[in-house]
Amino acid sequence: MEWNRIGFGTWPLSGDKNGSVSYGKVNEEDSRKALMAAFERKVNVYDTSNFYGFGYVEKLIGEVFLGLRNKIVIMTKGGFVTKDEQNFDPCYLKDSLLESLSRLGTGYVDVYMLHSPPFKTLQENKNIVKFLENIKGLGVAKEIGVSAISPSSGMTTLCSFHIDVLEINYNILDHRAESIGLLDICKKQKIKTVIRTPLGQGILSGKFAFTDDKADIRQQWKEEKVNKDTTVYKKMLSVLSPNSYTDAQNCLRFCLSNPNVSVIIPGMKTENEVTENIKSLDLPLFTDTEKESIKNIYKQSYDS
Repeated sequence: MEWNRIGFGTWPLSGDKNGSVSYGKVNEEDSRKALMAAFERKVNVYDTSNFYGFGYVEKLIGEVFLGLRNKIVIMTKGGFVTKDEQNFDPCYLKDSLLESLSRLGTGYVDVYMLHSPPFKTLQENKNIVKFLENIKGLGVAKEIGVSAISPSSGMTTLCSFHIDVLEINYNILDHRAESIGLLDICKKQKIKTVIRTPLGQGILSGKFAFTDDKADIRQQWKEEKVNKDTTVYKKMLSVLSPNSYTDAQNCLRFCLSNPNVSVIIPGMKTENEVTENIKSLDLPLFTDTEKESIKNIYKQSYDS
């Protein structure tokens, strides 16, 4: 199945379910409507994890897409036990995957990824990679991959192991995956790239604000850093050709303008956010001049 270039990042749908922390509290009915609205607008890639709501989001996806399994791509991840504890032992991963499949209501996932594994852990326990290869061989996962802690960690992983999919951070304020050549390498090796945080976890869409919502992990951010990022982003917008697009759409246009990007997975909580983001697919890509200007602003702002 060909992937739509805009997928659905489902971490925000976990809210505070089962004691989780993501981007603030959610309304389950809104979440269901957002998922179905995405499907109706041809979004066919859904990225999730056993960690999101500690199983809540996987169960939600299984219920919403009941009877539609062959029309969507499901990516899930394993490795987190709690928000502070990880376990990549193959026996644990096997049990975790079986539980994920049960919640999702499916006998297989299209992509199974390790969720932010320390490279040292992969290096010291070769059985972890063997586990991935085995589940692929059995058809329990059509493709295998890693959701990397950072672009540099992703680069180290690619140099040591063969995977089909790499999930990494990349957005208009975070060029690391591009500047170290990681996206180029993935393209050459035919590794699919899944781009998370394309909206900078809400900073770039203009939808983040400091509140007292304890279910919003972003409330722990330093206000000074948020203000700097916002200022730099506004400077970047000023070099674009005049347009009436939203901040979110301009951010997604940036990611879509990189031909080495396979799919971007903005986090979405409502039907309106889905509608706004999907429209980006019909908008013009950045010109070479715009991309070069943004790259220069990035270097001046963060590389100095």
